[in-house]
Amino acid sequence: MDKRKLTSGLPVPSVPGNRTLLRLRSALGELPPVQRAAAVASEVENQLLLVLRNRLQKLDGNGLFHGHSDDITPTLVTADTAGILRDLHHRSIYQTKESATDDLIRIIVQQLVPDELRVLALVSDEQPHAMCHMDVIGRLGKPVYRLRGHLSRIAQESGLMLGQWAPYYLNHLIQLGLVETGPSFKTLLQNYESIENGLAVRALTADIEGQAGMKVRFQRLSFSISDLGKTLWSKTLDCRESDESAGATDQQ
Repeated sequence: MDKRKLTSGLPVPSVPGNRTLLRLRSALGELPPVQRAAAVASEVENQLLLVLRNRLQKLDGNGLFHGHSDDITPTLVTADTAGILRDLHHRSIYQTKESATDDLIRIIVQQLVPDELRVLALVSDEQPHAMCHMDVIGRLGKPVYRLRGHLSRIAQESGLMLGQWAPYYLNHLIQLGLVETGPSFKTLLQNYESIENGLAVRALTADIEGQAGMKVRFQRLSFSISDLGKTLWSKTLDCRESDESAGATDQQ
């Protein structure tokens, strides 16, 4: 009997060039039937793992393929595009104003982090808050580039966990339509000066103005909650009240 064949009659997929597995397969015929079956199962498992390892080695650190592979095709996380479109079409026909609002708020909420909800709580007072853009000005007095944008005091006033990302949070909330920008206000003069005289801002200003012909100019603006932001914040308060009522009931 050929020692390279298994007693089950089924060939085991091999990995070319693996001499260790070839020697193991040759030794299988010398084992008693029970031990031989166990060894066969172990060999199959090992070879499958090696095949998987060889395929994974085709990937780089970013999960991209080196070369073409017909049996490994990357797919999107959600591949059922037709199903999504059918659902959207159905909802667009039978949707009500209330369900449309819920859908919009749901999509927005999924893009928020807790720090951004803290900012929304800050602007829920519906008052304007100070914001500055920091631009670099050339010799002719024209803006050359924006050095920093969306500078504000929300890190201190909202108690952000990641205060260094306050400009990103503010910009993101504006892009989502939850916060809107407006003109500067004389009543916010003290806040503008506080932003422009912060230690980090002053250090940047000194570095820029140390370069020949370059200066820093601040553009003063304001930001406040938008109508969409008010809608989302109202739903937030409703959820909070519902949770508090449920907690009080559980305690009873």
